[in-house]
Amino acid sequence: MEKRLLYIFLSVMLFPAILSAQSSKVVGDFRARTTLKLEKELVKNLKGFAEFEFGLEQDLSKIGKIHGEAGIEFAPAKFLDLEAKYRFTKNRKNYSVNYKYTHTYALSAQYNHRFDLLKCYLRLQFKNIDDEAMSSTSIEDLRKIVKPRLKAKYDIWGTRFSPYVLSELYLSAHKFHFEPTKLKNCIGIEYSFYNKSELGVYYRNDRELNNYLPYMYHTIGFSYCITL
Repeated sequence: MEKRLLYIFLSVMLFPAILSAQSSKVVGDFRARTTLKLEKELVKNLKGFAEFEFGLEQDLSKIGKIHGEAGIEFAPAKFLDLEAKYRFTKNRKNYSVNYKYTHTYALSAQYNHRFDLLKCYLRLQFKNIDDEAMSSTSIEDLRKIVKPRLKAKYDIWGTRFSPYVLSELYLSAHKFHFEPTKLKNCIGIEYSFYNKSELGVYYRNDRELNNYLPYMYHTIGFSYCITL
C-alpha cells in the first residue's frame, strides 16, 4: 500500500514539471532571496513563527522585494499541520502600482506521510491575494488564490542533509472556476543543526500560465530557520 502511495505521489510531482516545460515566448528575470525565520513552541503541538525576507530582482540589479510575516502552526495529529499567517510585502519592482504594498492572509492544511527516509507532503493553502504577482495582470485575477502543493523530502542516512523537490500550482478562485495562473517548481537542500535549526539553499522557477508573453522567474534562495 505504501509503495502504491509513493508511486502516485511521484507521478503527480512530475506532472507540473512537464507542464512548465512547454515551449512558448517568455519574459525572463533572475532574482535572489534571503530568508530568516524564527520558530518557538508556545504550548504542546502549537508553534509560533516570524519571518523576514529580502530580495534582489531585475537580474540582481535592484532591491525588488521585502516582506515580513508572522503566524501560528497547530499539529492536531502526527500527520497533519494547520497554519494561519499574515504577511506584509513591499514590492519595489512595481510592475503595477497596485502591488507596491500588499497585506496577505493565508490559511493552510498539510498532510504528511513517511516512506522510510522519504517524507512526502500534500498542502492546500488559501490566500486572499497573490503577493508575488509576476506582471501587471488585473488585480482581480490575483485575488482568492488556492494553492495545492506537493513536496518530497529525503533524509540522507547518516547525515543531517535533506534534499527536496516541490511543485505548487496557483489557482485563482475569484470567478469560481479555479483558473490556473502560475506554476512554481523548486529543488533544494536543507542542513539540520543539533538545536533543530536549519540552513537551506534552493533554486526556484516561477512561471505564468495564461499570458501570451508569460513571465518566468529564476530564483536562487538562502534560508536560515532558528528554533528558540
